[in-house]
Amino acid sequence: MRHKPLFPNIPPDAGITEEDFLLTTQDVARLLAVNPYTLMAWRCKQDRAGVGLPFIKVGTRFVRYSLRDVREYLSERTVQGQSKGQR
Repeated sequence: MRHKPLFPNIPPDAGITEEDFLLTTQDVARLLAVNPYTLMAWRCKQDRAGVGLPFIKVGTRFVRYSLRDVREYLSERTVQGQSKGQR
């Protein structure tokens, strides 16, 4: 069964990949299993403390997150198993 393209107005050879998708605050909150208000708080603190994910301001009201940035954020914060002496 063929799937309908997500963005029919963008030609398939345009180079748009899943990594280019933009996510809403609710999407990212679900992905990280945190409250959307946590992401909002991180955005407020980000300028001062470097806390939270990079985000994109669309107009004056909308915030989006790049899927690429979310994956990178998670990758940077992934902690491998540590022995007791490394804590």
